Amino acid sequence: MKIGLMADSTCDLSKVILERYNIKLVPLSIHFGETVYLDRVELGSEEFFLA
Repeated sequence: MKIGLMADSTCDLSKVILERYNIKLVPLSIHFGETVYLDRVELGSEEFFLA
């Protein structure tokens, strides 16, 4: 039996931890009016806080 770990993009785990434990990240949608971004894919933390 194989076990996998998944987390959504709000988990705030670092890239190092995600890679070390082979955790798959599922990006959530961020809506700014009519525009939709995928968290950590199309919109990073820095861009989010500047928006």
